[in-house]
Amino acid sequence: MDDGHYFVQQEVGETARLTAFVPPQVGTRGGPERYKVAGLAILGRFDAGGPAYYLLSEGTKSGITRWRTDKDKERSKHFTIGSQGVWLRLELCGQQVTAFASDDGVAWRQVGSEVIAFPEAAHAGLLAAGAKKGVSVPVAFTHVELLHADAPLAALPQLRLRD
Repeated sequence: MDDGHYFVQQEVGETARLTAFVPPQVGTRGGPERYKVAGLAILGRFDAGGPAYYLLSEGTKSGITRWRTDKDKERSKHFTIGSQGVWLRLELCGQQVTAFASDDGVAWRQVGSEVIAFPEAAHAGLLAAGAKKGVSVPVAFTHVELLHADAPLAALPQLRLRD
């Protein structure tokens, strides 16, 4: 991707729900083996200027929602997460994107919601970026599930992204 993130994705239509558990940070504080952000994204295009919505863990106690439309600059909002990792969920219904976070994958709290005009074929998936460019950083997402109108109800394989 043009913005330097790694993105594993699948094309979705106007309705989709993506859920995953993002593990807590490992390694030393600020070390090169730490990820900068890891989480979920829905993108309209694979460049830094298209419509997008991100729901990300910044590590141990902070999460962030970031979004942009085709014409607007990127905006963001922080939220608090637990130190044992975080469950994240993005739901797309038409032009409405709603973001949720959970400590246990059962009780969800809404952490963001925006109206964004995605193209007919948006892309939903897992995103990761390392703290240091060019250094391999593993992020072991688990419990990954992508549901959308064109797909059968089946969990995605567990993925390990490297930056």
